[in-house]
Amino acid sequence: MEGVFDRLPPGDFFKRFLLNSDSLKKSGDPYSNKIDHDYNSDYEHAFKILTSKDFSDMTEYLKIRHDN
Repeated sequence: MEGVFDRLPPGDFFKRFLLNSDSLKKSGDPYSNKIDHDYNSDYEHAFKILTSKDFSDMTEYLKIRHDN
């Protein structure tokens, strides 16, 4: 997971990807389609129940875990 946050496109890409990857891919987003291509992935997820606070908490947790 090293450098994952550094590689993400700026803005809210990570949030949009977690909340509904299928929608993001179908929109033609180049980075989400690159992820699918590079990792031969057909996995799709939609965590629509996440609140903004849930997302913020999870992101901070991942960043802390990544840095340690």
